[in-house]
Amino acid sequence: MVPAGTDPRLSRHPAAPLETGPLLLSGPVAHHLNRVLRVRPGEKIRLFDGQGREAEAVVVSRDGDRVRVEVGEVRTVRRESPLPLTLAFALSKGEKPEWIAQKSVELGVAALVVFAARRSVVHWSADAVEHKLRRLREVVRGACAQCGRTVEPSLRYADSCGAAIALTADRPLRLALDATAARPLAAFLPLDRVLPVCLLSGPEGGLAADELEELTAGGWRTARLGPRILRAETAALAAVALVQGLAGDLGAPADGELQ
Repeated sequence: MVPAGTDPRLSRHPAAPLETGPLLLSGPVAHHLNRVLRVRPGEKIRLFDGQGREAEAVVVSRDGDRVRVEVGEVRTVRRESPLPLTLAFALSKGEKPEWIAQKSVELGVAALVVFAARRSVVHWSADAVEHKLRRLREVVRGACAQCGRTVEPSLRYADSCGAAIALTADRPLRLALDATAARPLAAFLPLDRVLPVCLLSGPEGGLAADELEELTAGGWRTARLGPRILRAETAALAAVALVQGLAGDLGAPADGELQ
């Protein structure tokens, strides 16, 4: 398995399945290569399959909305945090869900759950869910390409806080952010870096009283971040960064580095 590190000079793009040899790229990836990067034959790019493998490829030709490449050696690459961290975050207005998804992927989350909280300013209609999730998956994939990840985090939707609780019931440690909680988030963090953790962050107005009751009844613990009230998107990302810094790989020495 290849350790962390990628050549920043090569643009990265998703492609699955990924095998050594000729490959015809189409869809959004080919569009980006053709219309944005304007690649030429002979240029090198890097491809990843979202399942932990990547490879360098050489552009052979551009054919309309398709790009032909020759894929080199496909290698398994390790750039994932040792901490299996799930972030469940409430729907919020504007582009905040996309922003939270993008930045949390860069910070190393393994899974994302977006849910409609009682106080969420916006709600997705049933017929819009698939479209919204498709857009969020594009954001997640793009964040993986940008930051060098080779494993694409899973993304699921829950139409209520209760549904989010059900989707994350298998996580041994489940922490819901609440500005009025008695204990700080750092007090709950495990020393075992492989213990799956789930963080849940509410909407702009915070979690409703009945949602907090449902969480605690389901075995969740509440935790505060600090003395100030943070915006929904700030709270979610600050919590992820704190957990990754104390129990994950954020700021940790790479393999072989002096400690």
